[in-house]
Amino acid sequence: MFDKLVQFFDLTPTQARHLQDLLQPSGRLKSVDELRRRLTDQGLQAHFDHLAQHEILGAYLDPLQTVLDGNEVLHPMMPGLDQADHNVIRWMLTPAARDRVYGWHGELLDLVRNLRTVLARYRNDPRAQELFHTLRKDIAFRSAWDGTPMQVTYDWPHTTPMRLRIPGTRQPLALNLEINEYEACSEVLVVHGLYSTPAIVC
Repeated sequence: MFDKLVQFFDLTPTQARHLQDLLQPSGRLKSVDELRRRLTDQGLQAHFDHLAQHEILGAYLDPLQTVLDGNEVLHPMMPGLDQADHNVIRWMLTPAARDRVYGWHGELLDLVRNLRTVLARYRNDPRAQELFHTLRKDIAFRSAWDGTPMQVTYDWPHTTPMRLRIPGTRQPLALNLEINEYEACSEVLVVHGLYSTPAIVC
């Protein structure tokens, strides 16, 4: 039956995976506090400090794109992140993000396509539902969500650098990102960034 649905609706492999997630029971997310405790137990501050010394952004996110921890390079790039409950999508909807991020609408669409896959896996989780209902109150999010039905992204390829306006500089900052699952905990995403170069630092 699943194969027939995929064939009838002419779904791409990514869309078929999304449909499969929707057919599975909803998962449960660990709390932000628990995930942060796990990162603390791993003793990752030295790694963050090393990245910061080389002006490399470092951060850990949960599946809902909430920043669990980030080094001193991250926060100046995302002013007001704490007021958005440390959530990247909520921050992207703020005036600060609109002013800071070049190609803001395209970046928002990328985040929405990824969030759709996460919400499929955790659709009944209270944290996931609370975030979605909060985001739906924003007209820009509703437009991006409703305007991209069945558009989904599971991986985080970012072949084009994100460009940020940085106060005091004339040229935008080109930020290359690499985002992967954290080996010690699959519910944590590791974000590394290196700007002004096409190289990716792992």
